Amino acid sequence: MRSVLLALLLLGALAARAQTPSDSYAALVATASARWSFDTRVNDTSFDEVAKQPMHLYAVATVKGVDGQAIQLDGEVAYAECPEADISRPFPGSQAHSATDFTLSLWVRLNRVDQRGPLIVKQANLHRGFMLLVERNNRLDLQLNAPNDTKSEFAGKAELKPSVWHHVAVTYETTAANRAHVCVYLDGKLDGQLEAAVCPLVTNGEPFQLGTIQWSQTYQKYLYGRLDECLVFPRALSSGDVATLAGLKARVESRANADD
Repeated sequence: MRSVLLALLLLGALAARAQTPSDSYAALVATASARWSFDTRVNDTSFDEVAKQPMHLYAVATVKGVDGQAIQLDGEVAYAECPEADISRPFPGSQAHSATDFTLSLWVRLNRVDQRGPLIVKQANLHRGFMLLVERNNRLDLQLNAPNDTKSEFAGKAELKPSVWHHVAVTYETTAANRAHVCVYLDGKLDGQLEAAVCPLVTNGEPFQLGTIQWSQTYQKYLYGRLDECLVFPRALSSGDVATLAGLKARVESRANADD
């Protein structure tokens, strides 16, 4: 009898170990305010899988992604955006649904480097907010603006490589009056942090955009590359949670190898 119980316990432990990575990822993603996987689209719109918030796709192609489909941006005119009026869940920079703390998560595969590539943006020339981009040195850059015209900026250290899928994440956590702790991650590893970033962020009515900076009619930039699995969380995730998100590519590859 004892040997049978031990065997059952062992089988249970092995089953739990086998299910933990995918189960933990699914459980984590289920807590997001928005998730655009880009696996399906209706004409030129991809709806988020949490609250059906629309991401409008302009001149965007659908291509193979980290897991399923991704969007391809041409570096010239293509981009994606969710209008402020369609945001219905806690969101950074939103006038109607502002999130005090948040996490941004995105997969990016650059077609080329050595040029300024916007990733996630919610601001314009007259309406400051925040933007995350890849600078010409192939490193991440994050700019955050507060209502009193003060600004915090993060310059990354690790380089993004072309034709390689990278996971990018930003966590923003309020720590005190007018202060926030910001962490920036690349491929699940801490790229750097701001221990006293501006807080709160200024809100605006600009759309939540992917792959473009539309600063003015004379200054616009577009990303040349692929984007996949855009997630917004209404809280600052732990480093362990970020590692779980960044582990998606390895889990997909492991699953594919197991199927061969």
